[in-house]
Amino acid sequence: MSKPRSEIFYPAVQTASDKNYVPKPTRDEKRAELFSGKTGIVIPWQQKIGTIASARAFNRIAQTGNEENIKNISNLLALTSFGTAYHVFAERDADRVMYRRAKIPTMINPDTKERTSQDDLLVLAQGRLAEAADLAIGIEQACIDGRSLRGKSHMLGRVFAPAAATLATIEAGVADMDGNEKDMQWHAWQAAQGSYLRMLELSGKLDARPTVAQLADEHAPLRRFMNDDQHFVNKVSHKTLLEEIEEAKKSPSSL
Repeated sequence: MSKPRSEIFYPAVQTASDKNYVPKPTRDEKRAELFSGKTGIVIPWQQKIGTIASARAFNRIAQTGNEENIKNISNLLALTSFGTAYHVFAERDADRVMYRRAKIPTMINPDTKERTSQDDLLVLAQGRLAEAADLAIGIEQACIDGRSLRGKSHMLGRVFAPAAATLATIEAGVADMDGNEKDMQWHAWQAAQGSYLRMLELSGKLDARPTVAQLADEHAPLRRFMNDDQHFVNKVSHKTLLEEIEEAKKSPSSL
């Protein structure tokens, strides 16, 4: 008898339509001065802002208890988390590995038989997003110091992938589904796999892989798509996220 599913696999090489996001030169004189002399700092800075804002926006919306808004922000952050995990981790080892793995949440404890609730999933996602924010801050600092980003980027990808899977189970309402341990893990696997496939589909629409770095750039394909499609990101999620992005830009920085 096969064991309950515990992870999904995502390929290190994806379709040709999935392109890496490249930010355009900033027209903001103050920001240009801030970045001056710091090679390769733009993406780490945007990644930090987007990750911090994502964690804070998710916390705010989770605290309201509004299921529709929670699922909406979870969908967006699952897609950007999967896209970021691929960008910072999976594709960089495509020459030596075919697949990467992402843990999915345990929906029924095999020892106690206790079910994982939606609140449990929210706490798990909050913890993983907070960890990602701490890592993103460290990556920015490593870039400023001229240290290698590879190890920290790999760690960030390893956090974002299971974070994405957790967010996907929240968006799909897996905790409220019926089934035994094997069934519940199948539901969680389907939710995570479906979110990953939607990330690939969105990449084709944007002509760029959705990543948290794009959240910090008002000219990025993802931000433009968010502004145009209120079914993709509803008003509450959109407003909350933009508020947290602006706050994150004002907060004390390594720069």
